[in-house]
Amino acid sequence: MKRLAIFAALMAFAGTALAQGGQFREGVHYTKLDQAASARKPEAVVVTEIFSYGCHACNEFEPFIQSWKARQAEDVKFNRLPVGFGRAQWNLLAKGYLMAEILGVENDTHQPLMDAIWKEGLWNRGTQIRSVEQLADFYASQGVDRDKFMALDGGFMLNMREKRNADMLSVYQPRQTPTMIVAGKYKVSTGQNVPSYQAMLTIVDHLVAQERALLAPVAEAPAAAVAEGETETIAEK
Repeated sequence: MKRLAIFAALMAFAGTALAQGGQFREGVHYTKLDQAASARKPEAVVVTEIFSYGCHACNEFEPFIQSWKARQAEDVKFNRLPVGFGRAQWNLLAKGYLMAEILGVENDTHQPLMDAIWKEGLWNRGTQIRSVEQLADFYASQGVDRDKFMALDGGFMLNMREKRNADMLSVYQPRQTPTMIVAGKYKVSTGQNVPSYQAMLTIVDHLVAQERALLAPVAEAPAAAVAEGETETIAEK
């Protein structure tokens, strides 16, 4: 327990030290993607977490990302992108997240599934989730309509969602999870120069601020156009 507390303190210190450094460099602390993906919300900065239910680090990261989300302004939109890295069970759980997303219950069911896997030993039991039916049973235990959940399997909406998910992953090319994507342009993950989850989120904040500054002229343009139109109307009178 003492060793865990010391490790947590060191990780927090690493994030603080990085923040005090104040200089974040492309290719060192984050990667700029060769092909930027559309953020779909030009009025907001979209931040995406690439995660896997088979990733213990993603489970450890969850309290950090929840705390980060709670302090974001309205112009920051957060979403998740599940990945299975080609492993059948992980792919199935990623599919379950997309199905939950379609039903609008992903925020209510994400943490319970993480807890079931990493705290309640779902990985180690004979009751591991290995089929869509078992996946539906889990989501039903969380209050999700089982019939509606099962009806999505093989359907158009899920196929489109899976295709979009695969397209995004092909652009982002995550090598590890969790990985954060900012505005469809920048990729951040832990490593030698980003030694902790807090450090990773500090860099995300830096990139969000950078993108927010770019959004300001876009937001001001419509207001300026309206003002100009009003001036012309008054002049005509």
